[in-house]
Amino acid sequence: MTEKIQKLKASIQHDQERIEALKAGISDKEKRLRELEATELKNQLNTIRTENMDVIEIISAIRDKNLEKLMELMEGEEMQHEPDNRTDDKGGI
Repeated sequence: MTEKIQKLKASIQHDQERIEALKAGISDKEKRLRELEATELKNQLNTIRTENMDVIEIISAIRDKNLEKLMELMEGEEMQHEPDNRTDDKGGI
């Protein structure tokens, strides 16, 4: 074989090795991304739980793309967390 052919073959082999390394790197990064997204979602769900929101109903509204129901759930929960500034029947607070 001529020197040019050997160099070209070596260059092709080198490029193929780089492509495989890049594919493996992308695969690892995608796995880490899925793990980070799952962790973030779990943290958000835990936040919703600690605020005593109905997680199942919220997830159902999101899954069904029912923005109206989602807003009702969120507003209802906000109202439950707001302090009651009304007076009682005896005029006291």
